[in-house]
Amino acid sequence: MRSLTSLLALLAALSVAVSCTRQAAQPYQRTGMVVCEAFTDEVITVSSTISAADASTAIYRAERQAFENLLFKGIPECSQKRPLVADERAALDAHGAYFTELLDGDGLRRFVTRSASTDSQALRGGGNRIVQTIEIDLNGLRRDLERAGVVRKFGL
Repeated sequence: MRSLTSLLALLAALSVAVSCTRQAAQPYQRTGMVVCEAFTDEVITVSSTISAADASTAIYRAERQAFENLLFKGIPECSQKRPLVADERAALDAHGAYFTELLDGDGLRRFVTRSASTDSQALRGGGNRIVQTIEIDLNGLRRDLERAGVVRKFGL
């Protein structure tokens, strides 16, 4: 009986360890939690809410999420209701290297004119949930998309 109790305790401990490990990984997944704060023809300011294992990862993911929504989904109630890139799948297939550098690398930083955490919260069980306010240079991003051949020139 004692060995059965010990075995059950060991299995419970392993179960907790495995679940904690899985939670810490928190793979990136784009959500729709991007809200327009202000906009002009040249600049858009959005707030992006996301959770991650640590604050620096959360900030990166919030900025990436803002760009992905701007590029592929559009952002409601602002000048960018429609996405900058019409067909996400076709664009990713045809210009994969460009989007890898822009979104996975440090490329999006070229178009961020300001980024600040406006709300940060430690989550039970680990991790952080943040709201990041991001100001994006739309003109620069549009010109770069045109230069890379991802989109045709705007206005033509």
